[in-house]
Amino acid sequence: MYFLIYTSYAKSTNEQMLSVLLVQAREKNKACGITGMLLYVRGTFIQLIEGEQAQVKSLYKVIQRDERHLAPVVLMEGEIAERFFSNWSMGYKSISAEQLASEESYKCLNSPSEENKHEIIQLFRILLNEHANYLPVENSFR
Repeated sequence: MYFLIYTSYAKSTNEQMLSVLLVQAREKNKACGITGMLLYVRGTFIQLIEGEQAQVKSLYKVIQRDERHLAPVVLMEGEIAERFFSNWSMGYKSISAEQLASEESYKCLNSPSEENKHEIIQLFRILLNEHANYLPVENSFR
């Protein structure tokens, strides 16, 4: 198994665009054996994708060409023993300005970068643990 975490700026966003993006991502990811989670924070995407290395790298190439993503940058990638998000073709969480300011675990999202990549992966683990026991397989949460 292989994982990749990247960040990019959203070209334009609204609830409808995010909803369409999630539906498309879930369908494509399911067909390609990709799982993961997308975070949306003040116009920025931070996403963890996982699966077979060839599929993950191929998907990231598609994301790099996707007009909805500006300036995508890989924060971290590598081999993993098992998937983090094995039951989700694409989990989703939108993080509000209030959450960003008040919750310590979200502070790494103020400016995602190579320097705080370990805090970001820890946040993905926290979110997984918080929601794993009660979310249906294809649910998105906020």
